[in-house]
Amino acid sequence: MRRTERVPGAGYRVQVSGHRAPGTANRVSPTAVTDTADYRTSPAATYQHGAHDLDRHGAVNRDQAVAVDLDQPVAVDRDQPVAVDLPPSPRLRRTRQVDGHHADARQQRRRFLLTGLGAAAALVSGCARQDGPWPSREVRVIVHAAPGGMSDTVARFTSRGLSERLGVPVLCENRVGAMGAVAFSAVKYAAPDGYLVGYAPVELAVVPHLRYVDLSTHDFDLLARHHRAPAALAVLASSPYRTLHDFVTAVRGGARVAMGASGPLSVWHLGTLALARQLGRDFIFAPFPGSGPATTALLGGHVDAVMAGVPEVQALVRGGAVRLLGIMAEAPSPVFPEAATFRSVGLDLIFEAWGGFMMPKGVAASTLARLEQDVLAAFRQPTFVQYCQTAGLDVQPLDSAAFRAFVESEATRYARLVREFGFVRA
Repeated sequence: MRRTERVPGAGYRVQVSGHRAPGTANRVSPTAVTDTADYRTSPAATYQHGAHDLDRHGAVNRDQAVAVDLDQPVAVDRDQPVAVDLPPSPRLRRTRQVDGHHADARQQRRRFLLTGLGAAAALVSGCARQDGPWPSREVRVIVHAAPGGMSDTVARFTSRGLSERLGVPVLCENRVGAMGAVAFSAVKYAAPDGYLVGYAPVELAVVPHLRYVDLSTHDFDLLARHHRAPAALAVLASSPYRTLHDFVTAVRGGARVAMGASGPLSVWHLGTLALARQLGRDFIFAPFPGSGPATTALLGGHVDAVMAGVPEVQALVRGGAVRLLGIMAEAPSPVFPEAATFRSVGLDLIFEAWGGFMMPKGVAASTLARLEQDVLAAFRQPTFVQYCQTAGLDVQPLDSAAFRAFVESEATRYARLVREFGFVRA
C-alpha cells in the first residue's frame, strides 16, 4: 500500500506498507521512499531512485538494504533513508547510473556504432557517385500545365519518343501554378545529373520579369524548340464582325468589346493589352483560368471575342461555330492560310505560344548533346506529327543554339512589355 502526504512548502513524503504472513520479512532495494524536498534542498541528501540508492553524485549503493517486516506499515524517516526492494520503475530506469565497467562497455558500443554508420555513409556516397553510365534510371519531365492540355500532350509525346531512344522510362510530372514559376523553380534547383528535363513554354520569357520572381532564362540549358502557335482573334459565327478590318474599324469607332482570354499576365492577356494600346481603345477584359473556359464563355455569349492560340480554337473554327478574324504572326498560318495577319491591317502585333525543352544549368555537355539529338528525333515520330497536324500546331523545330537565341529575343521583348504595362519586378 502506498500513501503520499504533502508537506507545505517542502514537497511530498511517501509511505509504503504491505501485508504478508506475520513474521515474514522481505529484502527490498532502495526505492522512492523519502521526502522529495530533502533531495532538492540538501546537497548531501541521498535520493532513492529506480532500483538503486543514488547519492548526490550518482554513485550506486546497494549496502543500504535492510530487512523489513511487511506485516507492519513501513515509514521511512527523512533523515534515515533506507532501501526498499520494490520492482524498478521503467519510467525511472532511464536515469539509472552505471559503474565504470558498464560505462566502458557502453562507450565501446557507441564507438562501434559510429564506425559502422561512417562506413555505411561512405558506401552510400560511393554508390551515388558511381551511378553507372547515363542513363541508368528513369528520367522525369516537369510540365508547367495541367494534364490534358496542349503543352502536356506535347511533353508526353516527346517523353514517349525519348523513352524509346534512351531505353529507360521517361515520366511526365505536372507542377502547376504561378504562371509556370512553380515548375521552372523545380527545374532550376534540381540536380544537374541528366535525370530531369523541363518543358519550356513562352512563359519562360515572361515570368522572370514579373514581381517577386527569382528566375532567369540563364538558369537553364535549352535543348530544342518544338512548335509555334500564334495568337488568334475569334468571334462567334453570328457576330457582326465578318473580317479583321470590320473589328478594327468598330473598336476605333468606339464599340465596347468584351474580350476573353486566359490571364491575367498570360501571353494572350499581354496581346490584348497591346492591341488595345495600338487601337487607342480599352477592351472589357474578362480573364479566365485557361483558353478552354474562355472559348466556352464565347459560345455562351458571355464575351464578344476571345484571344487564344490557333490550336485552341481550330476545332471550333472548322466546325463552323466560331469565326477566325486574324492571327498575330509574321506570316499567314499554315493551318489557316486564309486568315489575315494583324500586320495586314496596319497593326504590328506578334504574339504566340511556343514550346520546347530545357534542363537545369550545369548538366554535362555530353548529356546535353545526346538529349538534344534525341528530343529532335522524338519530334519526328509519325504519331506525334499526325497529332500536331490534327491539333493545328505549327511545328518549327530549333536546335539548342537557335532556341537559345530565340528565347533571349523573346525575353527582351517581354521585358519591355511588362515594364510598359506596369508589371515590372519590384
